[in-house]
Amino acid sequence: MVSIPAAPPRRPGARLRRARPVVAAAGVLGVLGLGGAAPPPPPPPVAAAAAVEIAVIGDSLSTGAMTPGDAWTDEALPMLDRDGREVYFVNAAENGAGYVARGSYGDTFADEVDHVVSPRTRIVIVFGSDNDLGQPQVGQAAIQTLSRVRALAPSARVIVVGPPAPPAQSRSQLQPLSDALHTAATAFAASFVDALALRWFQSAASVYVGSDGEHPDRSGEAYLARNMADIVQPVIARLTTAPARVQASGRRPG
Repeated sequence: MVSIPAAPPRRPGARLRRARPVVAAAGVLGVLGLGGAAPPPPPPPVAAAAAVEIAVIGDSLSTGAMTPGDAWTDEALPMLDRDGREVYFVNAAENGAGYVARGSYGDTFADEVDHVVSPRTRIVIVFGSDNDLGQPQVGQAAIQTLSRVRALAPSARVIVVGPPAPPAQSRSQLQPLSDALHTAATAFAASFVDALALRWFQSAASVYVGSDGEHPDRSGEAYLARNMADIVQPVIARLTTAPARVQASGRRPG
């Protein structure tokens, strides 16, 4: 079975979600015949693949605000667990948070990074945030957030997902914000997912939004899970084939 270090203390709202590892185990039963020799010892066990820790930095789109509490990360886990490699999320998303905006616990995305990202984090997803609408300094705040990610987890793969435009939001208003995040992601060699261009929660996909016109309902969490799994699975596959460069980590701050 894959051995995972004990999870560090987390502030309220930061949730650990694990996929069940699929690890094959083989046992050898030695039976001695009359006058027979003992069978050879079993081969040494093959070490299980290292677990993939994915930190989620985000807002109410990643907290399960309308489900309640069952975020897309829960449904994405079984889609990402492959070939004996355990995958788990540490979800620091906070309602109302953004790169500039402070959430329900008073945190920005940079604060969320400090709570959950460490050298053992393999993938960091930063998702959102329309809470930063109208903030002129969002580009600089995004650069500071990604700089903090690189400082805490220099080997992690970073995926920046821009804000989508559900029915309650204006795509044209969100476009400058998305562009600023794209620029910041490029500066840090992070992958950028343009949720506006992909039309997440727009047109036919608006059926995945709850009654408030903004947050995903239960079917919407499954919709997000499928989209996120499609984005993250190839990254996990590359981690599986490449030698791990993650350092041993102490406890995370916060």
